[in-house]
Amino acid sequence: MGLAVGVSRDAVLPRRGDCPREGQYPEQMFKACQDLQFLEELVAKGFSGGLFAMHVQDPLFYEGRTQAGIYARFRGGMPICGKIQKPTAQNTTGGPKIFASIRGSYTPVWAHSEGSHRYWVQTVMPPAA
Repeated sequence: MGLAVGVSRDAVLPRRGDCPREGQYPEQMFKACQDLQFLEELVAKGFSGGLFAMHVQDPLFYEGRTQAGIYARFRGGMPICGKIQKPTAQNTTGGPKIFASIRGSYTPVWAHSEGSHRYWVQTVMPPAA
């Protein structure tokens, strides 16, 4: 699904995921938010930057009727920023709420790959001084 890479002068730290299939759209969208948070944490600890890449095969990741909640951030042009709550049953059944906290602001721009495949590549850089 996604690849998050933190870059420093001495090391490259990859974090890989699967290209999701058969649903789980909100869960995979939230995992992408967690990967962005992870990259921001690496940059805050001294990495010079990070690169996030997400490849999807199913159009329901980047288009669809539902444009509310986490879907708005991946389908509707709403930026991924601030505190994003995990949208799945674990959060709606009284269990502990899980959040991704994003300091920056990232709006997915889906590029065409082949067929219904799309990808989004995002840099994560330190805040401007």
